[in-house]
Amino acid sequence: AFMSHLKNRLHLFRFPAFRYYLMSCILATLGGGLSYISTTWMALNDKNSVGSVAMLMLCFWLPGVVLGPFMGVIVDRVRWRQYLLLTSNWVRAIVLIIFGTLFFFYHSLIGLYFMALVLGTFFSIYIPAALRLTREMVPKEELLYANATIDTTFELGNIFGMGLAGILIALVS
Repeated sequence: AFMSHLKNRLHLFRFPAFRYYLMSCILATLGGGLSYISTTWMALNDKNSVGSVAMLMLCFWLPGVVLGPFMGVIVDRVRWRQYLLLTSNWVRAIVLIIFGTLFFFYHSLIGLYFMALVLGTFFSIYIPAALRLTREMVPKEELLYANATIDTTFELGNIFGMGLAGILIALVS
């Protein structure tokens, strides 16, 4: 049974759009995991308080809770959802670069909270757009394997990103 599942997942790679999409998911979640652990460490390191980490998590996850249901509807109704996905990734990358540069010169816990709020807002766009876009790349009969492969990719990207962040923190802090 395992070989049949593996064969069906590998069969998905015959679709070029799916291959590129899978690579973008890996990179997006790798960066997401890196930034998630790094910002958590920065908040904890700043005040040595679990409360500052809790506030950071609230700033990151609250936009998804509030905006998630609306974003799902918007993503389903627009034709240019791939642009929502690209825009979300680009904005998150640019925000991380700008705030990373700013934090190099001046560290601010409020700035960290604001950055988490912006990242969380655009993450709430990314997830529904990513899940919806999968349906457009593969035939309906292969959607189960495609969704499972994308979900696995999300989790692996986060795990490796978070692990890499932990290694980098241990090496440079």
